[in-house]
Amino acid sequence: HVLPILPLFQNDGKFFIVAVSRNETRLLVATRDDVAEVDSDLPESMAAAIGERHIKGFGLHSFNVKPRSQDSTVPHGHVEADDEAHLLRYFREIDEAVREVIADEEIPLVFAGDDSLFAHYQQANRHKGLLDEQVRGNPDDLSAEQLHEQAWEVVLPHFQQQVEQALKQFASAVGQQLTLDQLDEMLDAARQGQIDKLLIKRDAMPQAAPGRERSEEQIELSHTLGEISTEVLRNSGQVFICDDTELEIEAPAAAILRYPMNTPTTTAK
Repeated sequence: HVLPILPLFQNDGKFFIVAVSRNETRLLVATRDDVAEVDSDLPESMAAAIGERHIKGFGLHSFNVKPRSQDSTVPHGHVEADDEAHLLRYFREIDEAVREVIADEEIPLVFAGDDSLFAHYQQANRHKGLLDEQVRGNPDDLSAEQLHEQAWEVVLPHFQQQVEQALKQFASAVGQQLTLDQLDEMLDAARQGQIDKLLIKRDAMPQAAPGRERSEEQIELSHTLGEISTEVLRNSGQVFICDDTELEIEAPAAAILRYPMNTPTTTAK
């Protein structure tokens, strides 16, 4: 069932990293705890995207290629204009490859690279989830783990903001009879597509106690929450993992409904 992999869906939280220099590109998928490189159609480098001959002909200053004579030097303004055009083409190819991998427009995407390259990527980018902050500097010398560590610092405030907004919505929804905290009622509502957001306490997650043998009650809870989560996600809802101190209810989870139903609502502690 879906509960063990919920961090891949929401705020714990799945995101992508696109690491770009003129010499190398990488696309990585990550969660809070893991990172892996994605097999994609990214151009291997700017030279691969544009063509080595064109790069050397118009981007001499960028690649430190010495002209054979002064007569072969391209005028500086011409070089800059062509380099700008090449960079835009390069990043459009990157954007196309990224969009083929990331189906969900809301999934965060972190750019890793120099400021000047980020400005060009923002111009070419069409993924709505691209964050305004970046991992700065040349990413070529960073391992996947190092990129992940720095990118998580960039994306964490985004995930925290999502949780805060969901918790505020929950607090408001309690007084409007738009919440549930009984598992059987939540399962029925989820199957009918009534749940907009599902909030699960972190301690209810199997990962909360790794290596420990779980009781029958915990196994049943995990199974039920997994069923509810599956139905919520299937019906375009959202699932959030919250700390116990953030979700102040007795139950292990609570739901925010899209429309009211004639059932008891949750009661705060």
